[in-house]
Amino acid sequence: MKYKKLILFILVANLFIPVGIEHEIGFLVLIEPLSVIRLFTLKGNMFSFDVIENRILTSGLIALLGQLLIILPLYFRTAFKLQTVTVGISLLIISLAFIFSIAGNRQIFDFLCVAPFVFATIIFFYKIAKQPKDIKVQMHKRSMSRVVKE
Repeated sequence: MKYKKLILFILVANLFIPVGIEHEIGFLVLIEPLSVIRLFTLKGNMFSFDVIENRILTSGLIALLGQLLIILPLYFRTAFKLQTVTVGISLLIISLAFIFSIAGNRQIFDFLCVAPFVFATIIFFYKIAKQPKDIKVQMHKRSMSRVVKE
């Protein structure tokens, strides 16, 4: 894939997004495994947003899903690589919106930690938009032919 280094940088930058829980700060990489465990062990509704803990766990779950959608096309042959990565990055942005909705008074610290992720994402979307449409169609046809051959 053409943007492999940029996509991997986006993934690594996303892992170190700060998440605040009352007076403590953790990183998203610590929240994601907890959200999966909580999804299978919670008897109530994890997606009710009346408790801050549920918002944080939901954002971790959305980020994990986005990261899986980004990683799969990098290592497995799929027909829609660019589209899958774009949906994955969009899910990472949605999880970032959840995190910033509960940020509180730490906006400057959060922005400094999130800046590499945001700038890399802007560069990624700019490079995709800058590509001529002919190349996008050729890339799609080429990836479809690989899937059909297998």
